[in-house]
Amino acid sequence: VLTPREKVSYSLAYVTGLHTSFSSSFFRASSSSFQAPTRNETASGDTPPDLPVKQGASRFWIPIPAFLCLLFQPGTSRRTTRTELVKGQIWGFDQLQGVLNVLVNVRMTVVRMKNGNLLVYSPIAPTEECLQLVRELGGEVEYIILPTTALEHKIYFGPFARKFPKAKAYAAPGQWSFPVPLPLSFLGLGFRRLDGTLTDEASDFPFADEFDLALLEAPLGIGPYVECAFYHKRSRTMLLVDAAVCVPNSPPTVARSPENDRTLLIRARQDVNDGASYLGGIVDDYDRAVDQVPRTDQKRQEGWWKTALFALFFQPSDLDFDFVKAFVNQSADSGFIWRDSYKSTFQNLSEKVIVAPILQALVFNKRPTTVANWVKKVSSWGFDKFIPCHFDAPVKATGRDIRLAFASFLDEDLAELGSPQLSSALDNVVPTRALRSSYNKDDMQILNTLDTIVVASGVVKLEKKQTTKGANV
Repeated sequence: VLTPREKVSYSLAYVTGLHTSFSSSFFRASSSSFQAPTRNETASGDTPPDLPVKQGASRFWIPIPAFLCLLFQPGTSRRTTRTELVKGQIWGFDQLQGVLNVLVNVRMTVVRMKNGNLLVYSPIAPTEECLQLVRELGGEVEYIILPTTALEHKIYFGPFARKFPKAKAYAAPGQWSFPVPLPLSFLGLGFRRLDGTLTDEASDFPFADEFDLALLEAPLGIGPYVECAFYHKRSRTMLLVDAAVCVPNSPPTVARSPENDRTLLIRARQDVNDGASYLGGIVDDYDRAVDQVPRTDQKRQEGWWKTALFALFFQPSDLDFDFVKAFVNQSADSGFIWRDSYKSTFQNLSEKVIVAPILQALVFNKRPTTVANWVKKVSSWGFDKFIPCHFDAPVKATGRDIRLAFASFLDEDLAELGSPQLSSALDNVVPTRALRSSYNKDDMQILNTLDTIVVASGVVKLEKKQTTKGANV
C-alpha cells in the first residue's frame, strides 16, 4: 500500500511521462513488455524458489532527478532479495537494473564490523522493503560508501544516505556529470554532507583496522573512471564494483522472481518462428508471442544467457537484427534473431573470473599502467573470494585469478607478476578460474568500433607510452 506521499510522487512521474515505457514513433517497446506478472498470476512450468523478502513492504522508489526513470528499468517498483554471503559477517542485497529489457542484478554489500554496526558498500534503491531487510540484521548503519563515479551506482547513494542521517558517508573522488557538472546533492544527497572522500590509504578512515583500500582512478577526458576496492580482513573478502565479475550459469534469484522473469522470457524467444506470427513471420503479435513462452527454468536460463551476452558485448556476434521486422512491429525486441552458437559463446566465459568487455575496450586499455598498478595492489591482498556489484557472489578466487584475468589484455604491464609460461605451470597444480584468453574478435566488434571513434575524436586521451595498443591483442 502506497503512502499519500508516494501516490503523489508516482502520479507526477506518470503524468510527465517518467515511467519505463520507452516509446517513439519508430520503435515501440510495448508497455506490457516491461510489465511483470501480477502478484496473483499463476505461472506454468517450474516455480522459482521462495525469496528472502519482506512481505507487505513497499517496493516503490523514484530516482532523483526523476527523469532517470526513463533510463533505468524496472522503474518505480524494485524487488530486493537478501543473501548471506559470509556467515554472520557479509550480506548481499540484490535488485534488478537495466535498459530496454536487458536487466542484470545490481548488488549492495553490507558488512558487520567488530562492534556490531554495519558498513554499506555501494547502496541500492532504498525502498521500504530494502530498508527493512537491512534493519533486520541488527546494529546501526555506521558507514555508507559510494565506491565509484558510475551513474548506475551513484544515483542511489544520496537517497540511501538520507535514510541514515547518523551514518558517516564517504564517496569516491572525481564525481562528475555530463553535459552539465552537477554536485552529488542533485542526485538525492540534498543538504546531507559528505564526511570524506575515499583515498588509496585506509589509514585515513576510522574503519582502517578492519579494511584495506585500493583506489583506481583512470582519467578519460569527459570524466574519470573511479573504483575503490575494499578488503575486509577478518573474512578475507574483497569488495569490488565493476572491475571483475563472474557470470553465473543460472539467472540470479531476483531475476527469477515472478515479478521480474518476464524480461528473461522476452529474451528466450529464439526467432520469428516463436509464438504468433503473420505475413510470413514479418508481423508479430509480440505480446502474445512472449506470453506463449513456457515459464520454465530452462527458458529462464536461455533468457539469462542472452541477457548476459547483451550486457557484456552490446551486440555479440551470435545476434542478428532484422530492421524490417522491428520497423513493422514498432518493437526493437521483435527484431533480434539469435543463432544457436550463442550457447557456446556464453559457456566459454561463464563461471569464470572475467574483466567486463566494455571496461577492457573503453576504459582499462586507455590507462594500462594505472590499471596494472591497481591490480598489483589488490592481488597482494590475502582474499579467498570477492563480491562484485553485479552477477555472481561470492566468487571464490585469489589475487592470482584477478591478475591473470587482467593479464589477458595488460600482459606487458603485468609481466613481472606472472608470465604465461609461469602461470601455466602453476595452473597445472592449482587451476585458476580466470578467463585467460582474449574475447572473440567478432563479439568485440561494436565495442572496438566505439573505442576507435572516441580515441579518434580526441574525447579520450591515451597514456603517452601507448600508441596502438587496443582492447584485444
